[in-house]
Amino acid sequence: MQKSIIKNSIFNMIYRLLNVLFPMITAMYVGRVLLPDGIGKVNYSLNILSYFLVFASLGIPIYGAREIARVQMEQEKRNKIFSELFILNFFSTLFCVILYFSIILNITLFKKEIFLFFSISIQLILNFCNIDWFYQGMEEYGYITLRSSAIKIISIIMIFLFIKEQKDYILYAFINSLAITSNYLFNIYNLQKKVILNIQGLNLKKHIKPIFILLLTMLASDLYNQIDITMLGSFSTNKEIGYYSYAIKIIRIINTIPYAIVATTLPRLSQYYSENKTQEFKQLVSKSINIIGLFVFPCAIGINFLAKYIIEVLFGNLFSPSIYILKILFPITVIVPFSYMCGSIVLTAINKEHYLLIATSCGVTTNIILNIFMIPKYGGIGAGIASVFAELTVFLIHIFFAQKYIEFKISKKDLMGFIISILTMFFVILIILKYFENSFVILFLSTIIGSISFITILIITKNSALINLLNSIRRK
Repeated sequence: MQKSIIKNSIFNMIYRLLNVLFPMITAMYVGRVLLPDGIGKVNYSLNILSYFLVFASLGIPIYGAREIARVQMEQEKRNKIFSELFILNFFSTLFCVILYFSIILNITLFKKEIFLFFSISIQLILNFCNIDWFYQGMEEYGYITLRSSAIKIISIIMIFLFIKEQKDYILYAFINSLAITSNYLFNIYNLQKKVILNIQGLNLKKHIKPIFILLLTMLASDLYNQIDITMLGSFSTNKEIGYYSYAIKIIRIINTIPYAIVATTLPRLSQYYSENKTQEFKQLVSKSINIIGLFVFPCAIGINFLAKYIIEVLFGNLFSPSIYILKILFPITVIVPFSYMCGSIVLTAINKEHYLLIATSCGVTTNIILNIFMIPKYGGIGAGIASVFAELTVFLIHIFFAQKYIEFKISKKDLMGFIISILTMFFVILIILKYFENSFVILFLSTIIGSISFITILIITKNSALINLLNSIRRK
C-alpha cells in the first residue's frame, strides 16, 4: 500500500527542521560562549571531515533511497539490494577512515588541533551505519523523525550542561558528533525488523557505475557547499569562518521546508517513471514547484529586510559582520530549492545522474574561481558572492537538462493573488520597521504578522496550491 506523500512531507519537514533548528538553538548559546574564533575552529574541522564523509558515503544516500523505493514490497529483492549497498559502504568507509587519520596525523595545519579532529572522527568511523537511505526508500519518515527528535533533545541538554567556557569547543564538537552517530546506531538496531543482511549471491558490480556518478556529483556538490569555508580557512581567519558559517546556517534553515516537501516525492517520481506514467510525473513536479514558490519568495524578502535583527537576536552583536553576509546570500533561498527540485529530484528519478555531475562540476568551478579573487579582499562577503553565482550556475544547468520532464502551470488568478500577498507582507514589514526599535520585537512581529498577512491574502484569493495543500493536510 502506497504511503501518503503529504504525511511523509510533514514528517520529513519536521525532521529537516529539527536538523537545523536544534543546531540553531545551540548556536545561539555556544556562539556567546565559544565566540567567533571557537565557532570558526569547529566549523573548519567539520568542513574538512565533510570531504571524507562524501567519499565514504559514495553516492549511496541518494541512490540507495531510489533503489529501495523500487522494491519496497519485495522482501527478497530488498534484502539483496540493501546487502550489496551496505557492504560497499562498509569498505568505502574503512578506506576513508585510514586515509583520514593518515592525513590529520601528518599535516601540520591539522596537527595543531589534533584533539578536535579526533573528537569528530566518530562520524566517519560509523559512517557505514548511516542507513537513513533505507528508511527513506521505505518511506518511513515517521520513524526517522521520532528517532531524531529524541536524540536531539538529549544532545541539546548535554550542550547546555557541559559547554561553559571558550575552551570547551572540542567537547562541543564531540557532543554534536555523538548525537549524529547515535542516529546510526538506532538505525542498525531497528533494522532487524525490516531487512536481512546476506553476503551470498550478491552482485556489487552493477551498482558501481551509478554510485560512482553520484559520488562525483555529491563531491562536486559538497565542494561548492563547503569550499567557501575551506578557502576562508586558507585565505582569511577563523573569525571570518564563524561569521560566514552562521550566516549560511540561517539560509539552510529557510531552505529546510521546501527541501522537506519535495524530497519525499523522489520515491513516487521514481515509481511513476519506471511505470511510464508521464502525466502523473509532470503533475507531481508542477505541484511541488508551486508549493516551493509559496515558501521561498516571502522568506527571501524577510531575510533581506530583517537580516540585522535576525543576527542580533540569534547570535548577538559579536556576529554583526554576519549581517552583511546574510544580505548577500538571501537569493540562495529562492535559487537552491528550485534547483534541488529540478536536479536532485527530477534528474535522479529519471536516472540522469550524470547531468547532476555536469551541473555541480560547473558550480564548483565557478565557486573556486570567484573565491580566489573575492575572499582575500572581502572575506566572508566575498565567499557569499561566490556562493550565489555558483548556485545560479547549477540551477540554470539543471533547468536546461530537466525542462523536458517539467510542466509548470500557474493560473493568472493564482499569480495575481501571489503578487498581492507578497506586496502586502512587504508593506507590513515596512510599517513594523517604522514604528518599533527593539530587535526582538521587530523580528517577532514581522515574522508573525507578515506570515499571517501573506497566508490570509492567499486564502482570500483562493490560491490553488495552498488550498490543495491545506485540504490534503486536513484529510490526513
